[in-house]
Amino acid sequence: MVIEVEAGQTDGPAGGAYGLILRQRDSSNFYYVGLTSQGSYSFARLVSGQWQEIIPWTPAEAILKVGYLNRLRVEARGKQFKVTVNGQVLATVEDGTFDTGAAALFAASFDQGGVRIDFDNLSVWAAAPN
Repeated sequence: MVIEVEAGQTDGPAGGAYGLILRQRDSSNFYYVGLTSQGSYSFARLVSGQWQEIIPWTPAEAILKVGYLNRLRVEARGKQFKVTVNGQVLATVEDGTFDTGAAALFAASFDQGGVRIDFDNLSVWAAAPN
């Protein structure tokens, strides 16, 4: 599948995070791709309620900061995941922990309230085979 969304922190103190949940089996088992309002990204999985980093929080110049929306795209084909932000490939990883599941959006505030995260133009479609 391919999932793409415009998302970003548009107001409030710096410190928000947002992104996509992929192949969600239930509330304790899924992948997530997250961006921060300070320009970092992460790819992780939650397995039986335990977080496992695949890519730890990593700065990326392609990520626009507070006040702007980023075009986040994740292509998931079998065990391969490609993460793209604003047309720039940030990472390609392989992981076979989850092969199917639901997709969702997420938003978070770590230290302070008043964080506003906006999402727009969500698209989800089946990926063409490699």
